[in-house]
Amino acid sequence: MKISLLTILAIVTSFTILVSGCSYKKNEYLRSESDEVKKIDRILWSSLGRYSTWGDYGTVLIHGLLNRDSNSRFLIVARSDTPKILVSRGSLIVNKELYQKIRENYPSIIFSQITKIVQKKIPWESWPNTSEPRVYPPTGDPYDYLYENYFPEVDRTNDWNLYCVEVCSTVDFSFDGSKSYCSEDFYNFLLSISGDESCYLQGLALGN
Repeated sequence: MKISLLTILAIVTSFTILVSGCSYKKNEYLRSESDEVKKIDRILWSSLGRYSTWGDYGTVLIHGLLNRDSNSRFLIVARSDTPKILVSRGSLIVNKELYQKIRENYPSIIFSQITKIVQKKIPWESWPNTSEPRVYPPTGDPYDYLYENYFPEVDRTNDWNLYCVEVCSTVDFSFDGSKSYCSEDFYNFLLSISGDESCYLQGLALGN
């Protein structure tokens, strides 16, 4: 049987489109089947898209680290200014203004004030749009952006007034100690109150 060159090209093209489509669906970060939420999610990722190529280094720089013990909450974060909202280790963190708005509208969601906040002076937000961060920790460990003394730090405990969600389970939001889940209504509410920092909501999942 003879197969024409045009037929071969058509088969190869169809296969390429199929494979690339599957790859896109596999890698795209989507939280639900809602087309509107998918659209929102793509917008949020594009806001911090260049940092997503930095892997764990980008995750540590963008989200910081929230540590918990039985009595206290300690946040260390590499932000140039006061965060309005972010998600660190699955925990939703908000400033006092957003905390009050959430409490007014969703009083069953439990928060506690973060007892210790350290800001690391790392200018990652101004680093160029490249596939790798401009500066790596000398140890090569992403967490050492924050844990080691390679970068100066400032105690922000008394002036940042941040709150983190506690383990809870409600109709609109739940936190199991490692991951936060929220309803689409609550997610859209967070988008509406967080403004230009809504991109820091990466890490929340829709559903129960």
